[in-house]
Amino acid sequence: MVKRYPYWIVCAFVIVVFVPFLGKAYHIDEPFFLALARQILADPRHPLSFDFNWYGRDEPMRALNNTPPLFPYLLAVALKITGGSEWAMRLAFLPFDLALACGLYALARRFLARPLLPVLIVLACPAFVVGSNLLYPDKMSTAFGVIALVGFLKGSQENHQGWFWGSALIAAAAMLCKYAAVVFPLTVMAY
Repeated sequence: MVKRYPYWIVCAFVIVVFVPFLGKAYHIDEPFFLALARQILADPRHPLSFDFNWYGRDEPMRALNNTPPLFPYLLAVALKITGGSEWAMRLAFLPFDLALACGLYALARRFLARPLLPVLIVLACPAFVVGSNLLYPDKMSTAFGVIALVGFLKGSQENHQGWFWGSALIAAAAMLCKYAAVVFPLTVMAY
C-alpha cells in the first residue's frame, strides 16, 4: 500500500515555489519558443518556414532552431487555449512540474528508506526553482524522462510488458522535446 500524503506534500511544495513567479514576463529564450508556437498556429505543417531576429538580424528559423518538434507543438496548443497570457501559459505547464516532482519522489521511494526530505531538498535547489516556471523544453523532457524511468522500474518489478512499452513511449516523448533526453533510455540500458 502506497502512502499518498508524501505526494501531496511534494505537490504542495512545488506549488508554493511556483506561485511567486506565476505572473513573470516572458524572458530569456521564451520569446524564441513562443515565435515557433505562433508559427505552428499559423501554419502547422511548416513550423520553421519563417525568419526570426535572434542575433540582431533576420535569419531563417530552420537555421536557428535545434529543438525537436514536440515542445513547440504543445506550446502552440497552450498558446491557443490561454491566448498567450504569461500567468495562464505558466499555469498550463504546471502539471509537468508536478509530474516531475512526483516522479522524483517515486524514484526516491524505491531506493531510500525516508525519501521525502531528499526530494524536497532537490526541489528547493535553484535549478528546479528557477526552471520550474520557464516555458522550456528541458522541463517537459525531464518530466517525461523521470516518469519513463518510474514506469520502467515498475515494469521490471512486476515483469509486465505494458509498463515497458509505456515507459518507452514516454521516453520517446522526452526525446521529442529535447535531444539530450537520450540520457533516460541510456540509464535504462545501464540498469
